[in-house]
Amino acid sequence: MRLACSCGTILMDQTDNLPNKAHVRPDELDHTYADAIAADAEQIARRHRAAPAAKAEDLLKDDLEMLGMSGVQYERSPYERDQCGRLYIALAGADAFAVYVPETTFRGVLAALHHVDGSAPSNRSDDG
Repeated sequence: MRLACSCGTILMDQTDNLPNKAHVRPDELDHTYADAIAADAEQIARRHRAAPAAKAEDLLKDDLEMLGMSGVQYERSPYERDQCGRLYIALAGADAFAVYVPETTFRGVLAALHHVDGSAPSNRSDDG
C-alpha cells in the first residue's frame, strides 16, 4: 500500500511490525469478534481430537496461526505519519481513508507501549 500525505511524504506498507501502523476493531463488534474466535477454537479442538498424535505439532502451529487471524475481517488499519503526525484511518468497506490532524506535537501514538525487550518507546514531542 502506498499513500501520499499532504505533508509531502509517502506512507508505505510493504512489511510487518510497523511502528506507525495499528489494527483497530470497533467496540460494537466485540461480541462478533469473540464469537469468531470461539468458532475457530472449536474447529481446532475437533481437528486435534481426530488427528493422529504424530501430526499434532504441525497441526498446532497451523491452528495457532489460524486463531491469530480470527476476526481480522472486523479490523481496520490506522497509520500515523512520523513527520506531521496525521492519522490515516481506513474507512470500513471503502478503499479510502479518513485523515485526522493532531493538535499536539506528540508522535508515535500507534507505537507499541513496550518493546520485546521491555523498554518503552519514546513519544517524540517538540514541546520538551
